[in-house]
Amino acid sequence: MSPSDLLDASTYRQFSAYLTDHMPFRIPATRAEAWVDVQLFHDPSHPDLVFGTDGWWFFDDYLTLGCDAPVDASFIRHRVDALQAVTEASGRQFRFIVAPGKPAIYPEYLTDDLVERSQCSIERRTQLQAALRSDRSVISLWDPLLSEKAKIADDSPEAALYFRRDTHWTPRAASVMVRETVNSLSPGLWDDDALVQRGTDKMYANLRYAAGLPGYDDADQWVIERPGVTFEAVDEYWVDATSDQLQTPDDPTPQWRIEDGGTELVRTVDYPELDFHPVIRVRSAAHPGVEMIPGNTFILHDSFVRSSIWMFPTYFEDTTFAVRSLAYNSPWLIDGLADADTFMFEIADFGVWDEFLDSWPMLSRSVEAFWPDLERYVTPSQPDTSTGLEVLDGGGWRSTNDDPQLQLAPLAAAADDAYRLVVLDVSSNAASTAELFYAAAGETFNADQRLTQPVESGRHRIVFDLSAVADTSDGEISLRIDPAQADGVTVHAIDVLDVPR
Repeated sequence: MSPSDLLDASTYRQFSAYLTDHMPFRIPATRAEAWVDVQLFHDPSHPDLVFGTDGWWFFDDYLTLGCDAPVDASFIRHRVDALQAVTEASGRQFRFIVAPGKPAIYPEYLTDDLVERSQCSIERRTQLQAALRSDRSVISLWDPLLSEKAKIADDSPEAALYFRRDTHWTPRAASVMVRETVNSLSPGLWDDDALVQRGTDKMYANLRYAAGLPGYDDADQWVIERPGVTFEAVDEYWVDATSDQLQTPDDPTPQWRIEDGGTELVRTVDYPELDFHPVIRVRSAAHPGVEMIPGNTFILHDSFVRSSIWMFPTYFEDTTFAVRSLAYNSPWLIDGLADADTFMFEIADFGVWDEFLDSWPMLSRSVEAFWPDLERYVTPSQPDTSTGLEVLDGGGWRSTNDDPQLQLAPLAAAADDAYRLVVLDVSSNAASTAELFYAAAGETFNADQRLTQPVESGRHRIVFDLSAVADTSDGEISLRIDPAQADGVTVHAIDVLDVPR
């Protein structure tokens, strides 16, 4: 079971359903065995589950994340800055939100042995915090959550910002994310008095499921009540990999409902299943004189946003929430991003090490979505030579073997204040891989100096972030593009995109 699996409630639901269907008489015995392991022997029944002190549980992999990552913190920051540059060059606002994992905020509940095993991860996290320090586009939540932790320790010593037997944070911590986001986009709009405690919330505790003891963890429920703000509509959708249209969810039962004349957005279920309803859109309205953040705000997120779905719409007039792991694979994502006025990308700190690799798809997705607004930064390019491709009458090239190559004329140096991206407009009948080789003018190409991007079936733009690996402002650079590892792939256009930093 991977870290991402633990963030997906369906992992446990499907496993439990299978056991119920196939071994109904074994479930009580299995849970009893888990209870004995946990309660009597303090021995987790899942190999990746570890016990801290005072009833706090942790996922073992979170204690070593980043140690073997193929990228470093500075490369991750470059990726974020490039995505910001593309988004803002298109005329949209951008925010990158980092949600800390539980060990970063509650390290005092790690045993001495766990602290020792965490040293590498702590060092990598320190580097990440320095690279992703809060600024105009980055909302880093490590310091705000530590400040909130100190505050609630004085006000309510039993309260906590994270669930003890789950990897996620509580609604109080989620409100910190909303507060910091609102203050970043509209300084002074946030009202501390609008945040109020109303009853309790429960979390389908994923670490309890990993231990074989399914159940809930409870925490205080926090909501935002702004007089004069009403909820106009809430819609829930499914996305799939074959359609650019939003779909009716597999489970059409609404998980959210507007009540009390539009003044409350409430859950209809104990636990919202984000994997069943991965896209949620909430539209709000305000009385005259009540300020809202205007336009469509598109939030691409992981499961940490779950506890704030009812909070954001109290300050944002039109909010689309899209689960990143499912939206990535849907053609709809392009249209969803294109409709946005503000694009926010949220990710937990332990997820960044696996997210921002060379083949990261988000830059390609955003360039595709924002292309009509980016064309003023585009310079079309033509190859000097080609092998394994035929020139098409209407323009473009089609591969005739499984090793097509297009060599471009050396590119002049980019401006110091530009991110240089190479964009292929490609059609393919099957999935493949595209490669971009780069070298200083006059030098030979080699496998150590190349970028790769997946080629999906259909027509797409593929983006190579040349600025991530080469100093594009220091002299000419030679490029060779291997657009696919198959014949029948069409390259419609090759463009150089220089977006301002």
